[in-house]
Amino acid sequence: MNIRELETKYDDYYKSLKGYQIALSVLNFDNSTIAPKKSLEEKAEYTSSVFESYIKLQTSPEYESLINELYNNKEKLNESYKRISVINKKDLDHAKAIPLEMQKDYNILINKAFLIWRDAKQNNNWKSFEPYLTKIVEYQRKIAALWGPINGSLYNTLLDNYEDGNTTEKLDNFFNTIKATIIPLVKKIQAKNLKYDNEFVSSKVSHSKQLKIANYLLKTNGFDMTRGYIGETEHPFTDGISPNDARITTHIYENLFLSNIFSVIHEGGHAIYEQNLSNKLIDNLRNAPSMA
Repeated sequence: MNIRELETKYDDYYKSLKGYQIALSVLNFDNSTIAPKKSLEEKAEYTSSVFESYIKLQTSPEYESLINELYNNKEKLNESYKRISVINKKDLDHAKAIPLEMQKDYNILINKAFLIWRDAKQNNNWKSFEPYLTKIVEYQRKIAALWGPINGSLYNTLLDNYEDGNTTEKLDNFFNTIKATIIPLVKKIQAKNLKYDNEFVSSKVSHSKQLKIANYLLKTNGFDMTRGYIGETEHPFTDGISPNDARITTHIYENLFLSNIFSVIHEGGHAIYEQNLSNKLIDNLRNAPSMA
């Protein structure tokens, strides 16, 4: 195939892969927000089936051949497809390194662990969730070992997968820089022994009023409600499906309204970033350039 044919064929595969990614994102958002509680365990199996189809397409011989050919010809590609070839080669190598059955089992574990974790959090029952977390950590260690260490560290491998190029050394330097300013500032404030009234922190604010506050904060900060949505969940998160579909969640405690405010500002920040990614950037990278 010539270069243009390679690019066109990749674009066709991308549409199919992106379709699976969107389906999985919507399922996850639904499960975490409005899905009936009794539906979740059976849906874990169905979600795993969609995930399996996605992995099979991502690791198919035809797709593998296409990505390898793109990667081997990357110097002939424009900057966009050159970067796409590098990103997808890394993703392909990672996907191929993990046996399909292991990926399926881990996906089922994650979905079921979420249900256990949610009940455990609501009932303050750490013991019920502990074995699931132990299994998740064990899986992560196995996955990192299959991908191989970076600079002798499996943790660097996991960091690099989450944020390309990140290492513990870089993060240590980053946090040391922050601590050099923050710690003296906190000590300076503490030394003043300031008196203040924080009774308002535990003031009761109704659920409906907090939702109005959340929507006000989002709009004030620049969140576009025509391209976004706010739901409620046990622990807040953001799901940036695309610049036109950026979803956030919050959790409302009537006696701790600052929690909702902080969650909305934080998660809204992620979503505003997603909404403001240019179409050109999305076309060039096929995804948000950074999780950080």
